[in-house]
Amino acid sequence: MILPVLPRTTRVAAYTLVLEADRLLLCRLSQIERHAGKWTLPGGGMEFGEHPDETAVRETREETGLEVKLDELAMVDSQTFTFEDLEMHAIMFIYRAHVTGGNLAYELDGSTDICQWFTRDEAEELPLVELAQLGVRLAFN
Repeated sequence: MILPVLPRTTRVAAYTLVLEADRLLLCRLSQIERHAGKWTLPGGGMEFGEHPDETAVRETREETGLEVKLDELAMVDSQTFTFEDLEMHAIMFIYRAHVTGGNLAYELDGSTDICQWFTRDEAEELPLVELAQLGVRLAFN
């Protein structure tokens, strides 16, 4: 039996580790996402020609309503995932950032539906995607 070859794609994205008063900002994936109900870092896919720094700031603003300033690049991660219909190579830039303005707001009709602040203990009790698990370790170590 010959197994079908799944289509492959590479996704480059940028995310933020936003800490305030020993709490990390996380966003819950909405019903339109593969891992609906799980929590992740604010961020998302790069647009053509966009620098990862710009992506991290833009995506954080879109998902949370907050303006952030990037402090440093915490990590670049590379992972592969196999879904039922696709193989994906995800390249993720993860930045430390701090809030400079805006008000916490939820993204309407987007990839996330709620964003909240969590202590380390609270975050570790949530259903987290792998990226958020990594983010919690980076943020609190």
